[in-house]
Amino acid sequence: MMLSREFTRHLFVISTRIFLSAMLLLSAAFKLSDPQIPLAFISALTGGSAIDPYLFAAISFLELSFGALCLLGFSGRIVLRATGFLFVFFSLLMLYATLAKVSVRCGCFGKIVAGKPSLTSVMKDFLLAVLAFSASKVADDRLTLRQLFNRFL
Repeated sequence: MMLSREFTRHLFVISTRIFLSAMLLLSAAFKLSDPQIPLAFISALTGGSAIDPYLFAAISFLELSFGALCLLGFSGRIVLRATGFLFVFFSLLMLYATLAKVSVRCGCFGKIVAGKPSLTSVMKDFLLAVLAFSASKVADDRLTLRQLFNRFL
């Protein structure tokens, strides 16, 4: 049985939403479970500013919000584009940290990933942004997984 082009397009969008939401929700959960590592990274970038805890809270809030909205399929195109811009921001942040030779772990996934900022992390975030923007191009704003299977199976 040959899958239709529309089915594969919707399957790509839904699987991308699930993947991106898992990345964002896990990242936020690990950051919030042990905030000292990401706070140290933010402090290394800002020079120990008084707004560091607020930046940490804002990043965690955005990750949780976009992760939940991607998973729920709320306004697919808008949320996927916003998620893409969030990953562009992360990519630029990692590029700055790499060029500034910040030697503190980024804490993107708490203690799970012990990596320091590098060009690899820049490329990872950039590729996630490209994935989000690609899915936003073909997304149907109101299509859920159940509707997909009801429509095509």
